[in-house]
Amino acid sequence: MTLALVAVVVLLIAIAIVALRARKARSSDSGGKRSDGTATCEHCRAQFDYFLVHNGFNDSAYAYCDTCGMTALLSGWATNIPAQVELRVHQPVTAEVDPWLRPCSCGGRFRGHASPRCPECHEPFPAAGLTSEIERNAPGTKVGWRWQQSWSGLYAIVIENRMIEDNWSSPSQNIPPPPP
Repeated sequence: MTLALVAVVVLLIAIAIVALRARKARSSDSGGKRSDGTATCEHCRAQFDYFLVHNGFNDSAYAYCDTCGMTALLSGWATNIPAQVELRVHQPVTAEVDPWLRPCSCGGRFRGHASPRCPECHEPFPAAGLTSEIERNAPGTKVGWRWQQSWSGLYAIVIENRMIEDNWSSPSQNIPPPPP
């Protein structure tokens, strides 16, 4: 290993340790409800708790409801992934995967190109607009981590603990296959 590679590995381990210690402290303070911090909607000024999901560490992909902004996390290790689906992890789901996801409880659809939304006014959050709050709350910022400023990168966000995991449609639900 080169010295630069060793330095990068050490930095990543330091970031992970700092983040895990901070998350453990926050979850014990919040009654078990996971939170990386609080942010404010730029449209209605409502405040909300959120946490980030590193889809590289999780081996997962993600999508947001196009109506309410709920987050769907899809494990690359799930046993219920339809055989016809090619799930690429560490990123949002592709348009070919969207039709294979069950609808959200609000009636919306989970889509890889959708954005998380304010739980009050339902306006989409601009990823770059949350940068200062996310970086202020992230322990890794002290050692060089920076927010990706995008909803199409490695990180997903969960607002007010609103998420569903591995919400695949089963063949018995008669969900049509993805369009050609």
